Amino acid sequence: MRFRTGIVVHRLATAAYAFLFAAGAAAQTAQIADTAWDELYRSDLDSLRAFIVANHPGAVDAQNPDFVRTLADSYDEALRATSEVTNYTSYAIALARFGNRFQDRQLQVEVTRPLDDIRHAGLFPVYRDGGFVIAGADTRYGPLSTALLGAEVLGCDSLDVRQLFTRRVLSWRGRPAIESDWYVSAPLLFADYGRPTPPAPASCRFAISDRRIEIPLIWKAVAPDVVNHEQLALASVVARSPGVERLDSANGIWVNIPTFAADTHQTDAPMHALLDSLRAALEANPKWRLVVLDLRGNEGGESKWGEEIAQMLLGKRWAQQALSWLNDGVYSEWRVSPFNVRAAWGMVTEIERRHSAESADAKRMRSIVDSMFAALERGDSLYGPKQRRRGVKPPPSTKLPGRLVLLTSASCDGACLDFLDQVRLHPAAIHVGQATSADTEYAANWEMQLPSGLASISFPLNVYRNRRRASNVSLIPKVAYRGNIADSEAVRGWLLRNYSSW
Repeated sequence: MRFRTGIVVHRLATAAYAFLFAAGAAAQTAQIADTAWDELYRSDLDSLRAFIVANHPGAVDAQNPDFVRTLADSYDEALRATSEVTNYTSYAIALARFGNRFQDRQLQVEVTRPLDDIRHAGLFPVYRDGGFVIAGADTRYGPLSTALLGAEVLGCDSLDVRQLFTRRVLSWRGRPAIESDWYVSAPLLFADYGRPTPPAPASCRFAISDRRIEIPLIWKAVAPDVVNHEQLALASVVARSPGVERLDSANGIWVNIPTFAADTHQTDAPMHALLDSLRAALEANPKWRLVVLDLRGNEGGESKWGEEIAQMLLGKRWAQQALSWLNDGVYSEWRVSPFNVRAAWGMVTEIERRHSAESADAKRMRSIVDSMFAALERGDSLYGPKQRRRGVKPPPSTKLPGRLVLLTSASCDGACLDFLDQVRLHPAAIHVGQATSADTEYAANWEMQLPSGLASISFPLNVYRNRRRASNVSLIPKVAYRGNIADSEAVRGWLLRNYSSW
């Protein structure tokens, strides 16, 4: 069983929550008045730090000394923000910013209520080709509402647009070094959540064709759902169903793979249908000239689906050799703590529910839990049989009938990254579209609620060693798509016109 398949969050039962925090401490925190947000924040912040120290593998990871330094620095910074925490939204942002300092999507602090007291300037940008382009403008700007469509945002007040975006958005909900986060969060550029984020700008500069203009921003209160809806509408790929299409004009096959998240008998039927359809299409057209693996919108899931697709397209022997090379010497070490042993047992329960108690995955996870418990009794902080690379060779070069194109959007994460790692090893594979997301070596997520009940932490239980792909490094396409990756008609036209020259 491969646990690094995306950000799969497991929720801990109430009994396990009591296992970590004494009931008296939780009750005491719950009694804090709703208006004492600074006290509530400080209590949850201290709980977060203590929990990470006690349970996160990074806190005892000798190969990543930066983690402990980041924990200390981010905690000190978060303490200094206490005076700015005066309401629910500032509480939520300050906690999220603390978690965001680790720059790891596997370590997240999330709140249980929508943010309130939000203002918006009525301009909705998207990230395109390294810049911010206005895709929607409210009628509050009069005739400019139309003129601003397609305009590039140059900057606001004394900041250029990239500085503005980094300080106001990515400082608490993204990673400046990961391009995919710019695509995902760009529509939030003109949302104002108040303190502790920087003050909202008063005016901004735009490029419209060959002229430059500066206009004052018009801020208005807005419901959180409006902001979230616009972000999803502008930054997400429209949901598609897994399926296979014949490309008669190109003598090829277009394979829609919008997800690998299918791990139960109820959810895996579409993926089995996809595999059957792809197998039939390849048998009917063994001399194909083009196969497009359309991974737009894919956020990961179960790695096994990608492995089966790779075997079908590239041959079982080649695909297995590719995995052997990628996994040569790779092993995981689990953070050992009373909480984590209980969380790992929760994983066993989930696996048994999905795949039966006699499945290989369930037996393997039970063995891990037994070993973690033994390590806990010995006083060890990490458990995992160490391995060294055995010198496995990468797969040999083989010939395919035609071009194999991997099309990605910024959402690609987890099992989607695993799939790209494997297929991109083939010389006939060409990666196009947007840069992917990125992950660290920390994996196997669990979620735990904070004492206040207003926020939770999602965190990893183990760390992978000797992985080929570096930590927090995106996979960059050979050919970037500069337009709207969600516009399927435009993307398809671009790809079919140009693939033969790649």
